[in-house]
Amino acid sequence: MATGVALVPGRRALGSKVILLAIASFAVAPLYTLVTHIAPLGTRVGDQAARALHPLGLPCALVAFAVGLVLLGAFGVALRRAVPAAAVNRAAALGAAAGGWAGVALFLQCPAKDELHLLVGHSLPVAAFALLGAIALPRLLRP
Repeated sequence: MATGVALVPGRRALGSKVILLAIASFAVAPLYTLVTHIAPLGTRVGDQAARALHPLGLPCALVAFAVGLVLLGAFGVALRRAVPAAAVNRAAALGAAAGGWAGVALFLQCPAKDELHLLVGHSLPVAAFALLGAIALPRLLRP
């Protein structure tokens, strides 16, 4: 959802409305956390593997930041000098989208079910990307 809201050209090529960008920026991390805590993926093999994982999920956080940075960079390059209005809001939505995709990568590959692991190693990086996008991308997006 956040990817579509952030990338859609919109009417008159000004992109999505500011309120939609704000909703996308703030909604990704709580929705991701809710979904991963209610129904984390796992199998019998995954339960054994989950016991051997770092309790804070630091390797998962590194994977999330690697995936998210690649996506954030790709989104930034794709929209370079193409956002005439609401560059900070669009950058935050792009960051949230990158964080969401990084979270999907973690959700599909990590067998952890521990609350602390999921919060620190999975949800925190997803939430951090909206802030990172809002800080790092606006100059690149402005014409």
